[in-house]
Amino acid sequence: MTAQTKPRTETSAAIPADILDRVRSAPRILVFLALWSALSLLLFSYRYLEELADDGRAVWQAPFINETTSAFGGLALAFLVALPLMRRFPLTRQNSARRIPLYVAGTVVFSLIHTTSNWVLRSLLYPLAGLGSFDYGRMPVRYFMEFPADAVSLTIVAVLAHLAWAYRASRDRELRAEQLERALTESRLQSLQLQMQPHFLFNALNTIASRMYDDAPAADKMLTHLSSLLRASLSTRDTHLVPLSAELEVLDHYVAILRERFGENCAIVVDVPDDCHHLAVPALVLQPLVENAVRHGNVSRRGNGRIDVRAIRSNGSLQLDVSDDGPGATGELWGTGVGLQSTADRLALLFPGEHRLEVGNRDGGFHVRMTVPIREATPGD
Repeated sequence: MTAQTKPRTETSAAIPADILDRVRSAPRILVFLALWSALSLLLFSYRYLEELADDGRAVWQAPFINETTSAFGGLALAFLVALPLMRRFPLTRQNSARRIPLYVAGTVVFSLIHTTSNWVLRSLLYPLAGLGSFDYGRMPVRYFMEFPADAVSLTIVAVLAHLAWAYRASRDRELRAEQLERALTESRLQSLQLQMQPHFLFNALNTIASRMYDDAPAADKMLTHLSSLLRASLSTRDTHLVPLSAELEVLDHYVAILRERFGENCAIVVDVPDDCHHLAVPALVLQPLVENAVRHGNVSRRGNGRIDVRAIRSNGSLQLDVSDDGPGATGELWGTGVGLQSTADRLALLFPGEHRLEVGNRDGGFHVRMTVPIREATPGD
């Protein structure tokens, strides 16, 4: 499969950007040509019916040739000459004093070439259509006569072109800003997540070190659980959102380490309905909150205590609660650690304006409630 996929990637990467832009713009060009052809046919109908209304007789070939040569000759000049020059020398508020005379001179030249091309094309097509030789009248007067129409047409083309270019530039700026914002958010999330991983790793190692000499078999079991914990956490290294079931797996390994340390004195109750397991939550979000409850609750203070972890779907949101039975928090709730503050920062990046993080004392202990929108966890997360 790799051998088949790689050439395709190289082939698409080798296509120049300007060719890709032309391919993408081909449907719009075809629509424009269709509209321009319809306009040319409408003008032909007007000229033909005008002659028919004047004397009741009309030859359709003459007005058809006149309108099509004028319309498509002018269109060809606009695309091949006028628009590239406008693109090369765009008109802006800052350079208008210098560029307007250039545009006026360009319009005069455009009209001279357009009128001359009309005369050449019609002189060639009239005999082929059986209309005899073409008479354009007195050419000096004809140049002056055609100039107002060409000036109006070219002005409309210039206005539309500058509006299109301004819109594209604005869209490109918005796209670049969005890409930069996404890259910045990704970078900040990676930084926060990488901060979390060594945080609980060092704490787990400290816990194991404290038992190494007192109870070597227990320390050995804790190392086994730590290995599983690291394996589970590293599987989410490049993922910011994971199924809640994956978070519960990480939490199970961490709880196993705690139980080896505190035994039955550490009661951690996890109550998560099955219909919540597939919902997306930030990676490594539960373990730091439980660790915070262990550190500041009765488990660490008295050697025994209870921590409750609950999840519930409520009003289109997923609500996660972590609470302990300790004395509660005093003073600054956030402290200097990475647990609560990092959780708050990550939620703000992942669910801007769609989340809540409530912390405080409740029922004699410390309580954290995290509310995020219901979202199915997918590999793309």
